[in-house]
Amino acid sequence: MRPIVKTAVIILSAIFVTSLAGETFAQNKTKIEPKAENFVFLVDNSGSMGFDYKPLEMPKSQAARDLLIAVSQDLPELEAGFGVYTYGPYKKYLPAGTQGHQGLKGSFEAMPVEFPIFDRQTPMGQDLKSLNNEVSRLEDRINVIVATDGESNRGPDPVGVLQEIDDKYGDRVCFHFLSLAQSPEEKALVNQMARVQSCSTTTEAHTLAEDAGRQAFIEKVFYETRQVKAEPEPEPKEKPAEKAPVIGNVLFDFDSSQIKSQYKKDLDKAVEIIKAHPGKEIILKGHTDSKGSAEYNMKLSKQRANAVADYLKEQGVDPNRLEEEIEAYGEANPEYDNATESGRALNRRVEIKLVK
Repeated sequence: MRPIVKTAVIILSAIFVTSLAGETFAQNKTKIEPKAENFVFLVDNSGSMGFDYKPLEMPKSQAARDLLIAVSQDLPELEAGFGVYTYGPYKKYLPAGTQGHQGLKGSFEAMPVEFPIFDRQTPMGQDLKSLNNEVSRLEDRINVIVATDGESNRGPDPVGVLQEIDDKYGDRVCFHFLSLAQSPEEKALVNQMARVQSCSTTTEAHTLAEDAGRQAFIEKVFYETRQVKAEPEPEPKEKPAEKAPVIGNVLFDFDSSQIKSQYKKDLDKAVEIIKAHPGKEIILKGHTDSKGSAEYNMKLSKQRANAVADYLKEQGVDPNRLEEEIEAYGEANPEYDNATESGRALNRRVEIKLVK
């Protein structure tokens, strides 16, 4: 099985024009502009996604999830709303219109990748209608990213449903297809759906496993850049305090302090960073969601932070650097909305920070 390549964060840096002969010139900056005000993901979670996706030698469900997680990690900050849904069955993981893409990774991670293959049909057309009810309340432009293997074996014809949506909204709602289709019939359906709108695009899913292919997809669907001129900002009178960077972020299951295997690679990378900076202080911050009593959550957040500390020690981090640097917050400092399932999942975390 070939692992999907994980990427570094995209950096779009400003290009500065330096002073010449004592004069300061305006600087050119790269401005990122979203291609829509809303981005909504609709991911096939039907039985056919349990079959192997040959280009990546893994189940299609796992390929779709892992590739979308990689996309979410590569996305730059965009002033836009986001939403995440599955079809076959239809389920909401992140409500359409949620501002910022921070909740995407947790939403994709929450999607199941193991389920019964048979007797789990694909009502793509019907679930497109259900999604239409969600996006109808959104304003401005909407890009819908559909991860599909081209199967549709129950309910209305998805091509006809897309035509109805196009007739209603025109190019204000544009569909982009992330294709896991393999048979000629599956590919034909994806191509038919993409031809409904002139603004639609199709991308073969396996191309997102490489950094260049993933970046090309992100630029095609999510944003464009342009150069703008701006006057240089005046030097601040006092240098602002530097915010300690988060070098690791571990999420936990509900009511659990057990580290999940999928985060051990991230922790191993954090260990490398910690060992490369022996003079810096390590801080572990444990958190929970709002379920349960405040007293119980405070205890659970401490257990989670201790679990991460124990793992770091096992990987060779000096225990003396960890003894006094474990902080438990319980449910007190949520970063995401505890009123939603995806928000609570993202709040069940331990942050690893390095400070001077």
